[in-house]
Amino acid sequence: MMPGTTGLELLRAVKQLSPDVEVVLMTAYGSVETAVSAMREGAYDFVEKPLKRMSIVKSVRKAAERQRLVAENRSLKDELKALTHREIIGSSQAWRRVVDVATQAARASRRCSSSERAARARSSSPATSTTAARAPRGPSWR
Repeated sequence: MMPGTTGLELLRAVKQLSPDVEVVLMTAYGSVETAVSAMREGAYDFVEKPLKRMSIVKSVRKAAERQRLVAENRSLKDELKALTHREIIGSSQAWRRVVDVATQAARASRRCSSSERAARARSSSPATSTTAARAPRGPSWR
């Protein structure tokens, strides 16, 4: 028993000071409503007394693993952000050809995307119908 405060009040205070910390809340007087409130307030887990050694160990291990994964995810995002802001360095003839080919492919992809959008817009237009007169077709490329 904590004199002067409740577990939920302590949880709120901890989360306010350090939002990323994982909290496993323990109580002797648990109810479904209290557990739901604790989880909504940000508790990682909610366990009732009497504590079973393996259940608390399992809960703390899972919370620690989650904390590690969140930190790793944050680190990888920062690393990716740093990599995407780099400029390409190189001036050899072979490298310039690679950049030219990539640029042409990107332009062709954009043209293809815009012509596909235009074709979709025409096909969904109310003026387009299967009974409308069609323009004569050119040579077939089969």
